[in-house]
Amino acid sequence: MNRFTSMALALVMSLCVSAPAFASEGSFAAVPSEEVVTPHPRLIAQSLYKTNTDKTNSVAANPDDGDYLRFYYRNDTEYACKAYLIRIDDTRETVVGSMAVPKEDQNQAIFFCAGAGSGTYKIKVENTENGGLVSGYAALAQYLDLTDMPDY
Repeated sequence: MNRFTSMALALVMSLCVSAPAFASEGSFAAVPSEEVVTPHPRLIAQSLYKTNTDKTNSVAANPDDGDYLRFYYRNDTEYACKAYLIRIDDTRETVVGSMAVPKEDQNQAIFFCAGAGSGTYKIKVENTENGGLVSGYAALAQYLDLTDMPDY
């Protein structure tokens, strides 16, 4: 009976995570809805303004607040850019999520990984079209589970 329960649980868990097919390194990012609204900034809420690349301050997630992180970037320039969610472990930095943000638009993505709530994170944004200005607003919020997240 224990083996059947384990197999059933594994099947359910794999179906829950299989929807986002573009998962990387044990994580996944969700495609945002048409109308993206800034998530409530529980960890990071910072304006960025720098040539080529800019990043937010680092922030430590709270293990009690869950393993789901939603990161957001509003691009205020006329050029497309790419935003990265970076986990910092001692001196090593690992990209755990990324998303493209069209010119004068916004985007968000969700990162999940067991133990994500005990990490330190920052958001890095690069101007991918011409290496010019990075100007916009970055936010990072942490949630217990997907049902804890407000619908946007």
